[in-house]
Amino acid sequence: MKLQSIEQALAEQNAAYIQTVGVSMEPMLHERESTVVLERPHGRLARGDVALFRRGDGQLVLHRVIRVRPRDYLIRGDSCLGHEVVPDGMVIGVMKGYYEHADSPFISRDAPQYRRYVRTVALRHVIRRIGRLLALPYRGVRKLIRCFR
Repeated sequence: MKLQSIEQALAEQNAAYIQTVGVSMEPMLHERESTVVLERPHGRLARGDVALFRRGDGQLVLHRVIRVRPRDYLIRGDSCLGHEVVPDGMVIGVMKGYYEHADSPFISRDAPQYRRYVRTVALRHVIRRIGRLLALPYRGVRKLIRCFR
């Protein structure tokens, strides 16, 4: 079998399967355990879609659209605090669904369990932000204590 790039697979077969690398989409996708089924984007993406895009340095990234703007998107990984601005032209594919583990059933982006998860993503982000803010004074105290040891 000939090895194809993701772009080639999407152009020729309108689908591509990729194994995830990294933890930015935890807890939905697990590093080197989850497989994502991609398709070519049909028009503009919507809030909540998971997009595969290529950064300027060539790195492929799979993150969620958090805001749709006229010419670009704000995109963030589910376990990330910051976001990126991604122009339309950088988007290669959009997630059609995924296999959480090798022996798991396929979960479509239209499945009720996936839709429930998407509704909780914004709340999870707020909770992480609050946790980070609460941890800041604790980190400062730890640094201060280390100075006096």
